[in-house]
Amino acid sequence: MKKIISIISALAIAAGAFAKNITELRTEFEVEYKKGWSETVAFMNANSADIKAAWDSYKTTADAKKSDYILDRRIFSIAYCAGQELTGSDWVLCCLHTETWARAKIADNPTFYDELKAGGWVVEGNKMTQSQISSAAYAAKDFNYFESAPVEAYDFYWGNGEVFRFFASNLLAMADVSKAKEICNKIETSLLLRGNKESTLKQVQGLSKALTARLLDAKLAK
Repeated sequence: MKKIISIISALAIAAGAFAKNITELRTEFEVEYKKGWSETVAFMNANSADIKAAWDSYKTTADAKKSDYILDRRIFSIAYCAGQELTGSDWVLCCLHTETWARAKIADNPTFYDELKAGGWVVEGNKMTQSQISSAAYAAKDFNYFESAPVEAYDFYWGNGEVFRFFASNLLAMADVSKAKEICNKIETSLLLRGNKESTLKQVQGLSKALTARLLDAKLAK
């Protein structure tokens, strides 16, 4: 029996010796993240236990409760977005990656988003930032929110094309083409202010031209 316990203890010590610390994880993560999304997901899956252990230490810090973008937190934000089951309070997870958090909450409780919106966008006593509100609205696919939202509300990550498709499909479906053009102008302004990549800006400008053409057609038809 003592021999078995000794073997188990030795294995536990060996496992701990090979565990990666947060510095090692961040260094490796940045390399894989630059390669692409599939490589990033593979890295997260291969290092899941170490990432979760590092997160369990990080989530108790003051930085974990800040809504600002924090570079050191990025590895955890991407891990959460990539499907790693990171735990924490609602506010900590909202700060970590709002869209992922909101989707999980909505999946558990279909009325969660409506309650959040009706409650003035407050999570555990913390007022959500515009970026967080927009991310939650997008997670809920609440286009109605964006119909009267400010320019700042459209400051998204547009890189994967899904955000553009969401807005384009809804704008093109609007009966009020003038209103659709107004919203599209806000999106274009947000992209220009952010210095977004050229391909996304061209897509939005193309959408803007399509809406302008519809406006002209409507005027000619009168």
